[in-house]
Amino acid sequence: MHRQVAMVTYSQMRDEVFKSNLVCAFIVLIFITAIQSLLPSARMVTMVIQFSILIVLHSCLVLVTTAEDYKCLPLVLRKACCWINETYAARNVIIFVSILINFLAAMINI
Repeated sequence: MHRQVAMVTYSQMRDEVFKSNLVCAFIVLIFITAIQSLLPSARMVTMVIQFSILIVLHSCLVLVTTAEDYKCLPLVLRKACCWINETYAARNVIIFVSILINFLAAMINI
């Protein structure tokens, strides 16, 4: 019984490196798109559109997870950011989407 209480408490703790990990994943996405853009492609316009969409989606993830640091953003967005940073399942969903975006960016040209 004591172990379950400890696990619930641990899973509700803030992950202090979550935001920096997501920013690093965004930087990796930028490098992936830069390297992919160096490869010749017959579908250059569609590739640019796809990469633009992926970068915008990942930028939204970064914005939502770092919003509490910017007082100029709306209060609703900052509260959503706090909820994400304090909720284990929400962090896992954000991380999964980030990995999926990076995976799609790496595989899009193949």
